[in-house]
Amino acid sequence: MALSARAPLQRLRNRKRERLYELVDAMTDAVLEPSRMTQSDPGSPPPPPEGYDPASEEVMGAMSRGLGIRIAAWREGFGAVEMPISERVINRQGVVHGGAIATLIDTAAGYAVCYCPYPGRRRNAFTLSLTTNYLSAGRDGILRAEAWITGGGAAVKFVDAKVIGESAGLIATATGVFRLRSDSLTLYGAPRDPIVSDPGANV
Repeated sequence: MALSARAPLQRLRNRKRERLYELVDAMTDAVLEPSRMTQSDPGSPPPPPEGYDPASEEVMGAMSRGLGIRIAAWREGFGAVEMPISERVINRQGVVHGGAIATLIDTAAGYAVCYCPYPGRRRNAFTLSLTTNYLSAGRDGILRAEAWITGGGAAVKFVDAKVIGESAGLIATATGVFRLRSDSLTLYGAPRDPIVSDPGANV
């Protein structure tokens, strides 16, 4: 099938998929409605403190720390992370492993969805789907993944992302669907786990 003929079909499939997730989102919201007044939504939460940077309190998971991933920028609806290219992410062909690039994208997208501007609190989500398009190879320097929310409802978010190499330019693009947990549907989020509270983990 010619590329020109595939494009409309792919757009139709994307619209059907987005409509399905919107329906699931609406059904879930209806189920959760009676219990919305929880730690996630305490009625009228106080305004976020001015000048607070949630990245200063954020603790990445062990996998992200092991790959050397760091938060580069974080605000509502947007997340950017960086990863130095080192031996631990190089495949046997001498370029960055596709799995490491996908992890970088997934991490940036997760932060775009989970922004929480309140000290001592956080938001949590999980990935429903992630489609990655690899455009070129990363070989040296630092990779930067940027992700931004493009749509969705209260719980399900659609995200676009890209990875830029320090010397290679645009390396990959991606689209993903993410779901916020029931305690994270608002910016106020849920109390941060005291067991995971070392801000130095992201330094």
